Amino acid sequence: MRVLSLFDGISCGMVALERAGIDVEEYFAYEIDKNAIFISEKNYPNIKHCGDVTSEDFTKYKGKIDILIGGSPCQNLSVAGNRKGLDGEASGLFYDFVRALYESNPKWFLLENNASMTKANRDIISAILGVEPILINSNLVSAQDRKRLYWTNIPNITQPQDRGIFLKDIVQPKREKQNYAIYERMLAKREGTLAYKKAWDNVRTLEQKSKTLTTSQGISNSGATNIKYSDDEYYLPTPLESERLQTLPDGYTEGVSNTQRYKAIGNGWTVDVIAHIFSYLQMAIDNNIKPIKVNRIERPEQSYRQLENNTIHNTDGKEVRVLSLFDGIACGRVALERAGIGVKRYDAYEVDKNAIKVATSNYPDISEKGNVFDAVYDNRYDLLIGGSPCTYWSVAKTNGERETKPSGIGFDLFMQYVRALQEAKPKYFLYENNASISSTIKDEISKYLGVKPITINSALVSAQNRNRCYWTNIPFEIPEDRNICLSDVVKFPAHTFKPVGEWVYSYWSGKQKIDGLKTINSKKSHCLTTSKTHPMGYYLNYDKTKYCNLTVNDYELLQTLPLDYVDKIDISESSKYKAIGNGWTVEVIAHILKGIR
Repeated sequence: MRVLSLFDGISCGMVALERAGIDVEEYFAYEIDKNAIFISEKNYPNIKHCGDVTSEDFTKYKGKIDILIGGSPCQNLSVAGNRKGLDGEASGLFYDFVRALYESNPKWFLLENNASMTKANRDIISAILGVEPILINSNLVSAQDRKRLYWTNIPNITQPQDRGIFLKDIVQPKREKQNYAIYERMLAKREGTLAYKKAWDNVRTLEQKSKTLTTSQGISNSGATNIKYSDDEYYLPTPLESERLQTLPDGYTEGVSNTQRYKAIGNGWTVDVIAHIFSYLQMAIDNNIKPIKVNRIERPEQSYRQLENNTIHNTDGKEVRVLSLFDGIACGRVALERAGIGVKRYDAYEVDKNAIKVATSNYPDISEKGNVFDAVYDNRYDLLIGGSPCTYWSVAKTNGERETKPSGIGFDLFMQYVRALQEAKPKYFLYENNASISSTIKDEISKYLGVKPITINSALVSAQNRNRCYWTNIPFEIPEDRNICLSDVVKFPAHTFKPVGEWVYSYWSGKQKIDGLKTINSKKSHCLTTSKTHPMGYYLNYDKTKYCNLTVNDYELLQTLPLDYVDKIDISESSKYKAIGNGWTVEVIAHILKGIR
């Protein structure tokens, strides 16, 4: 079975397929929550994670998948939500399920959603999908009350038999739950308050079923179940018990915080309900029974989406597993996309929290691993990329602090790249650093990596002078000069210019003559640094009486990053300049990586 799973979460669909005895040949998952993806990958390393449903062209799956599954977000449909329905931002993603259904044209489909939606929204979904939903309460196969609707063209589905499972059948012994005891906290709630009402209304005994799990388990949370063991013993459900309430394997969500475990489980499916539905799929396949004939209305306009640039999704059938050291803002990931190379796995090592925020905001499927010095590598990578910090090696390092020999902090950082190369054993590697580092260090790098560096000036593919050395075993040639000028990228007329006063001359005293500054008619910019107030970040007007600074958007475009890639992120302005200045010129990296294809 070849599966396309949207809003995949923690891959409950995969668990259910296994439990139904259905062999899975390929499973393509679309999910953006990094903790959910981590849980999925931990349990099923072979699942292909593909990113955000809103940016995918699903026509590439036409004729290549057998079933489309998904549970589009219910936040705007649920009685617990804001009831904006299918017009809401989250629940409106239902139309991406519809888009995938039309574009990929699978033989089978299954959509799940909350049964508390209005009849109007239920009827809209039914008309669009061409089938009526089946209402199943998870309490038939578990110790949890959870009513859900299932739209599918799998035939002959009936209700599961009641297994008679109650809380007493799934809870852990009290000795394992001391950290989840809540009786004293419940007593502390002031009678007559909403918190008091929620805490005591949510009580369930061991002879009952739990309430519907939500994404949070707090004693005064509407979705909590406060389990009563005796008159003075009350406990919250543990993450393990929550897994059992969703009929997941014990420990399935381990590896993330309890907060993230509750969220992932609450957003998931009751596996045994889905496995029950899939048992009829297996029966239909075994007995050559056709799907239910659907009676759909015309495809809704909302299910058409204009993708920004379909060419970046052209992977030419090549998907790589990437290990990125000193990853920064994931310029390598942008370059892979631009080179038309699909990414099956992207593990990133970075310690700057602002850089990580930029990277994961743009690519939620990136797996951030932390500090390279703590790394343990496996050998399941196709490509190793990285540029260890040049801070200690660059000619910009003054006062005798520049490292010119193969020792010191700079070389220690480089040796972490060498360790990754030796331990991960990727097929391809790419290492980048500043062209101004000493010849002695360049020779040592070449000795360890086994190749000579190739120097490329970013000016060939951008409006920025930026000389960098690249050590790689990827075959490529120097890019052609695209003749991009500063005025092609930076729209100076829109900038605010200030008079060049005495303080400017004073600022430059002993550093560089003001005549050395770039003007707005210069062909190329200086090499970007990590600060807009760096001496090389000032630009003069034609008669050199006024000056301005480059904006964050200017920095992005000079590094050939997508516009607003960094500027849209909620970090300080200085952190934005630093993140971009520390990054790669994307078009140079993309040019090199095309050699993989």
